[in-house]
Amino acid sequence: MVGYSRLIGADEEGTITRQKAHRAELIDPEIASHGGRIVKTMGDGLLIEFPSVVDAVKCAVALQNGMAEREAAVSKERRIQYRVGINLGDIVIDGEDILGDGVNVAARLEGLADPGGICVSEKVFAEVRNKVDTDFEDLGPQEVKNIAEPVRVYRVLPTTGQNSEAAVVREDNKQPISGSTISHINEERLAPPDDRPSVAVLPFVNLSENDSEDYFAEGIAEDITTELSRFSSLFVISRMSSFDYRGNLVSEGQVGSELGVGYVLNGSVRRSGDRLRVSVALTDTRTEKQVWAERYDRAAEDVFDVQDEISETVASTLVGRLQKIGTARVQAKKSDSLTAYEYLLRGLDLHKSGVITPESAQLAYEAFTEATKEDPEFARAQAWRACSYSRTWGVPVSAAEIQRCLEFITTALELDPDEAESHRIAGSLYRFLRDYSKADYHISKSLILNPNDAHIIIKAAEHECFMDRPDRARELAVRAMRLNPHFPDWYWEDVGLAEYVAGNCGGTLDSMMKVQTPTYAGFAYWAAAAQEEGAYEEAAQLVEQMRQAYPQISLSVFRDGQQHNCFKNSKVHDRFVQSLSNAGLE
Repeated sequence: MVGYSRLIGADEEGTITRQKAHRAELIDPEIASHGGRIVKTMGDGLLIEFPSVVDAVKCAVALQNGMAEREAAVSKERRIQYRVGINLGDIVIDGEDILGDGVNVAARLEGLADPGGICVSEKVFAEVRNKVDTDFEDLGPQEVKNIAEPVRVYRVLPTTGQNSEAAVVREDNKQPISGSTISHINEERLAPPDDRPSVAVLPFVNLSENDSEDYFAEGIAEDITTELSRFSSLFVISRMSSFDYRGNLVSEGQVGSELGVGYVLNGSVRRSGDRLRVSVALTDTRTEKQVWAERYDRAAEDVFDVQDEISETVASTLVGRLQKIGTARVQAKKSDSLTAYEYLLRGLDLHKSGVITPESAQLAYEAFTEATKEDPEFARAQAWRACSYSRTWGVPVSAAEIQRCLEFITTALELDPDEAESHRIAGSLYRFLRDYSKADYHISKSLILNPNDAHIIIKAAEHECFMDRPDRARELAVRAMRLNPHFPDWYWEDVGLAEYVAGNCGGTLDSMMKVQTPTYAGFAYWAAAAQEEGAYEEAAQLVEQMRQAYPQISLSVFRDGQQHNCFKNSKVHDRFVQSLSNAGLE
């Protein structure tokens, strides 16, 4: 059951009563009719054994469809939903219980499933693909806890008519995404987070004598945000929203109310010579009382140890014992060079300081390059070097530029295969090259490695649009907006693209109306949707505005360019280009 503790806390009697009814009227009868045996119950879950893998999948689909129907009238925050994982493998029989890797993999697959969704292993997919009336989505190899080798995972796509958050899109691409109206998106993204503890890390104050070292203090806070984001047990607000409070004297209660979080971490940094003092405090936003505070007086080169210690302490304070959430392995690999780290922070300060121009991207690229010279094994610097290099590209981008960027990312992944940003960039590059299997793998991996990074999530939403999965794109966009409440308006462009891919051009127009300064791609989605909606004059005006804002843009950028001629569904790409041509783009 998804959010069991939250549901019980909100309405214990009602939740238990409804759950008993679901068991008696749907779950137990379906399991029995498909030949299954309930091995044991585990509080919020069931372990079930089937003699036939086909029956196991059919039963799971029937249960999820039945639950969607039974809970359709219940508000989202009170809705009972399940995740299901299915594996085929050897088991060890221990009395009435079953044990072994076959069971463990099924449990890990369940954790990867969406609410109301089903994930199966490659073995299951191979056995049932032509024997069940459902479609599957390949999520690529996934590393799962306590399993030595990656497991290739497939998501069971919802059946037509299922009343769930992941309604399927018809093959003709004319059905709007389920619940994708702008008002619904606004409502979802502003909803409270799930039952995980939520935290925002505010920019640390620079107390050093040198004001130019603001980047260093803020860089430490950003790195702590990144480390906390790796904990799936926490809900961590994006750096972009947290750092909007830079220099503002606001109470922790106000921050909690505006960002929708239960805790705020703030602090200060003072650097004098080779000494460093970092002071931090974790505050409960509801009571505005400190729950933990600490001061670290260390050598400046120990900054990485300080960051790790703060991240671990905050995580353990909010969630519980460190062993429970596995803090030992969440930290990214650090550099041994303080100079390399400072170059990294300088580059990040340039890269994230507002609208990125080719000129500012070049300066950031040079800073990241210096970091890699100081420490050639600094994976994060290699990853951001690739990212900043990609922002120096012209339009259209050349295959040679993509290949060079791919070389940087390959190096970063070799140095640290668990760097989420590297996988995010690799996914985009492989998509440009139309290697969709590798693109899917790297995007999925980036989400697993850092489930709270709003930038990774919104870029994954963009990826899902090009992969012809607009329903998944919308879900990710809403999730990114919740993690980054002060998100830039270009997030709406990805929502607009999702609607366009789904054939809902009216939804695209609604989304694009929220964008004050569209990118050239945003102008293109907007113009194509207007053309298809019959708003020919508006489409022509949008094309003209795009020409004025981006004189280098022509139809060939979208028809032949690596970044836009990578729709997996060629029909969507051809429709897009034809609509732009009809709107007057040459």
